[in-house]
Amino acid sequence: MKITFLFVIVFFLLGCARTGYTPITENESCSKKYHSKLKRNIYLFVDEMPEFPGGLREMSRHALKNVGFINDDGGIQATIRFEMIIDVDGAVLDEKIIDKEPYEYTLTDKQVLKNVRSMPKWKPGKCKNRKVPVRVFFPIRVNLSQ
Repeated sequence: MKITFLFVIVFFLLGCARTGYTPITENESCSKKYHSKLKRNIYLFVDEMPEFPGGLREMSRHALKNVGFINDDGGIQATIRFEMIIDVDGAVLDEKIIDKEPYEYTLTDKQVLKNVRSMPKWKPGKCKNRKVPVRVFFPIRVNLSQ
C-alpha cells in the first residue's frame, strides 16, 4: 500500500484543555493554564504563535519527506488530530493524538507522532514579547492509495 501524507493545516485549534490542565484566571492578553505533568504554565493564546522553521510549506515538506510506512490497521484514517507544546527553546514537548490513549494508537498515529518528534526546533511563541511555552493543535489529513 502506498501512503501519501498530506499535511493540511487548516488553522491552529485553540480551545478547551484536556485532563492535566487546571485553569488560571488573570487579566492579561495571553491565556494560560497549569499543566500538572510538566508542572508549569502552558499558554493557549499568545501575542505571537510558534512557527515551524520556514512556515507551513516547510512543515508539509518535512511531513512528506519523513513518512514512509505500511498501514496494516485494516482501515483508512482520514484525519488525525494531534497536539503538542512548543517550549521556550522551540523544542516539541508532550506530543499526543487528541481523544486517544496511547494504547489506542494505530500504526498511522504512531508514525505521525514519530514524525512530530523528528521536527526541528520551532520559533517559540511570545506573550508580551517574552518567549513562553505554547500548546498547539493540528489536523493532519492522511490519504491511502494502492
